Amino acid sequence: MGVRVRAAAPERAAFAPDLPRVVYIVRSFPRLSQTFVLNELVSIESFGVEVGIVSIVRADEHQSHAQLGSLHAQVTYLSETATAPLRRALVHLTVLARRPARFVRTAWSTLRHRERTSGYHSLGRWEAFDAAVRAVWATGVYRQAAAQRTRFHAHFAHDPTLVAMLVHDLSGARFSFTGHARDLTQIAPAALGERVDKAHDVITICEMNAELLRECSPASAHGKIRLVYNGVDLNAFRPAGDRPDPARLRACTIGRLVDKKGFEILIDAIRLLHEGGTRLELDVYGEGPLRDTLQAQIDAAGLRDAVWLCGARTQQQIQELLPTYDLFALTPYVLGDGDRDGLPTVLPEAMACALPVVTTDVAGVPDLVKHGVNGLVCPPHDSAAVSEALLLLITDHELRSRLGVEARRTVERGFDLAVNTRQLAMLLTGRS
Repeated sequence: MGVRVRAAAPERAAFAPDLPRVVYIVRSFPRLSQTFVLNELVSIESFGVEVGIVSIVRADEHQSHAQLGSLHAQVTYLSETATAPLRRALVHLTVLARRPARFVRTAWSTLRHRERTSGYHSLGRWEAFDAAVRAVWATGVYRQAAAQRTRFHAHFAHDPTLVAMLVHDLSGARFSFTGHARDLTQIAPAALGERVDKAHDVITICEMNAELLRECSPASAHGKIRLVYNGVDLNAFRPAGDRPDPARLRACTIGRLVDKKGFEILIDAIRLLHEGGTRLELDVYGEGPLRDTLQAQIDAAGLRDAVWLCGARTQQQIQELLPTYDLFALTPYVLGDGDRDGLPTVLPEAMACALPVVTTDVAGVPDLVKHGVNGLVCPPHDSAAVSEALLLLITDHELRSRLGVEARRTVERGFDLAVNTRQLAMLLTGRS
């Protein structure tokens, strides 16, 4: 039914012994690109909260983060739970027998609300209903006592939150969710509004997202929308100390090799620098479907000795690598279908290492980076502007140092993982 990850018990904080159990619902686990989810889980456990995980599918990845070994939570993979037809039918009958009125009402609402799975969803309506029934059974919340002491929390507003909402409808257990980026902008506003209205708390990672959630939901629900930034472990992401003004500057960028990250803009900015006589080396960490396209761009621009696609790295490796660079760049943009980042966690991670950053004015980035204060912000899709910003950092050692110091201060003030996850733990356990 599930796979338990065991490790030495994390240090427990002074929370009351009657805290509710918190079950996270995610699309896939563990994901290399979703360090914020794993960091949050480990940190929430450290506050004395019993945590479980329901993952719709198992992540098909060959690497995993070291922090996974610190997690105690049991992981239930729905794609591997009650898969035989007879077993699945028995699960449905068990939930129906224990919660008949809720089962019938939830099935009827699933039939009526076609918009629930329009847009950015992988599950159909009945697949989501089936997943919710199996989650109710696997977590035991078809029993009223278990439902009363269990809170479900979904990461991403599409499939995971739909399943969490249906679990709530089937069992009465409270649910909340965190909305990030594409999961908010590419589903039907009516479906998103329903999820906000039914949730006990709604969390998001930037002010732009909070405004979107308010626009699609009734005014009576606005008070439950909370802004909690993805935090950074300030002990793990630290500056390397004072670096001399080197003759050979090195930059890096991190992310999945997909369109919205804007890596082609950054590579083109490096080309413009080199054509102007200024050399900058760039390491790109991440994997994705655009790898061959980006490599062809690098080759065509004559940058094979300056820009390297280095592949994916674990968070522990990123923690070690970031402080060895002189600056960090990330140039995301919004795609034509509305797909975008929320607030890329790699930005505050780099800033925690006191790296001056060059980025673009997209989505939640303005919540973190203020132009000329703690980084340089350019218009999206503008490789010339990115090139000019990089040149400014290359030629002005004092500016690099000043922006780096203020970048670290910014993360300390608003993006500390311990502070932000404590706030989240208080929300999820009803202590806020």
